[in-house]
Amino acid sequence: MTDRAPAPRRWVGGTPTAGASLTRLSRRSLLASAGALSLGPLAGCSGLVGAGGNATRSGGNATGTAPPTGTPDGAVDVTPGRASVGDSVVVSGSGLPASASLQLTWQRVTGHWVIQQQSTVVGAEYTTAAEPLGTVRTDTDGTFHTTVTVPEDHGGDHDVGVARGGTTLASTSLHVTPTFTLDRTSAPLGEAFTLRVTGMPASKYRRVDQVLWDDRFTGLVTGVTNRGTVRAKVPAAGPPGRHVLELGGGYEGVTYLNPQQSPYPRPFRYANWTVTVEPATGSAGDAWRRPTATERPIEAFYPPIDPPLGQLSVTPTSGVVGSAATLAGTGLPANRSLTLEWATMTGSRVSGNGFTRTTRPLTTVETDANGAFSTAMTVPDDLGGTHPIVATAGGDRLAATGFVIRPSIAGFGPASGPVGTPIDVHLKGVGWTEYDNIYAVTYDDAFVGYGCGFNTGGDVQMQFRAAGEPGLHVINCFPALYKAPDESRQVGFYTKPQLTFLDDHPVRPLPELGFLFEVTG
Repeated sequence: MTDRAPAPRRWVGGTPTAGASLTRLSRRSLLASAGALSLGPLAGCSGLVGAGGNATRSGGNATGTAPPTGTPDGAVDVTPGRASVGDSVVVSGSGLPASASLQLTWQRVTGHWVIQQQSTVVGAEYTTAAEPLGTVRTDTDGTFHTTVTVPEDHGGDHDVGVARGGTTLASTSLHVTPTFTLDRTSAPLGEAFTLRVTGMPASKYRRVDQVLWDDRFTGLVTGVTNRGTVRAKVPAAGPPGRHVLELGGGYEGVTYLNPQQSPYPRPFRYANWTVTVEPATGSAGDAWRRPTATERPIEAFYPPIDPPLGQLSVTPTSGVVGSAATLAGTGLPANRSLTLEWATMTGSRVSGNGFTRTTRPLTTVETDANGAFSTAMTVPDDLGGTHPIVATAGGDRLAATGFVIRPSIAGFGPASGPVGTPIDVHLKGVGWTEYDNIYAVTYDDAFVGYGCGFNTGGDVQMQFRAAGEPGLHVINCFPALYKAPDESRQVGFYTKPQLTFLDDHPVRPLPELGFLFEVTG
């Protein structure tokens, strides 16, 4: 019999509250009625004025322009002044034009990853913009009262204002406090708990959190995109029984352990749960790759062809090394022998010799009288990511398409052995850009290190030593970001497992790879 964990708790800014599922608002939730207004997220909003960070773009913090004020005697108040996404607050106004229809506004935050030349991760960037949220009508004395629902957005301070004719008459600030919920409190060994964060702050010192498993660092929780709402996958690691899952904050990428003594006026937030790991449903030697998404190639990597003399296509558009695909062409020169060239990157970021694009012949095809062809292709053993495929004749480029190589497991073993046994993990299809060239590894939810695949054409061979008590142990390989080119951008995002890879990894939907190993004694 295993111990049972306590009932789920919802954490608000580091304080546990009764468990409740959080609702992600939609555009359709934006509605106004007499005395009530629900504020749903609107596309195109951007930015945040976050606590604990300077409002400068160079540092990666929120930027925006303060709205002009037009009525010196007007005032707006929000009660309470601190709330979480989905909470109800009361917005009141006074000293405003009497019997007037006014626009209620919300200062929106938009975060995104800055990627240069489709390959270099510069860092996170945020902007702010005031968004219309509906209308309110003042009484004959220039006052109004309405209840609103805090929209889905990044945590931190947001302006709530009233405007008329594009001029802000009055505004105040509402501080959005992050919340943390866990999907369950028990899971079989090898499966994952899903930690959901809403209101992830955007300011420099609060935009990255760390997950600890039994006081061991597991990985990062980031929420740059997706309006500050993200899911983190935390593996259920052994041995079966009760374990402590904790979320802490620290902008350097490691947990800040005395937040109550922080120099910033609002302390960092924490949440923790006692969870139960059930016996595994799998067995030693099991391996997985999840999720198995389909990707489309990034056309920015294609060589310029102007104008193209025909069209190329490949089906499917992505796959793993060694899988099958079909290449086809239409509208090409009729009855011609064409060479299909495969493009890749070669070199290294750390050797000092640099890197460059190279091509090699993939196959030769013959077009028919209509300028068409179709041929089978085995995905080459190469780097992950987009590979342009170009049809050439006599040295001239005629048309291009692309194929995306996905990461895969090439080998894992042995499946079991005593403490100290060497464990080999072999991956294929690891990429070359700074967002897909490394995988960060955990053993029983303890961060071990990372492996890089650029220098070896996407082939990554890592070795670990079996450790721990007899029984099953979990090895996980998570997507990670390599580094930022500017040291000022190194805000704890890099070379560590990104547990929020499903929602917040830039550019590509990379999978998590996992294995079960049995320590026999």
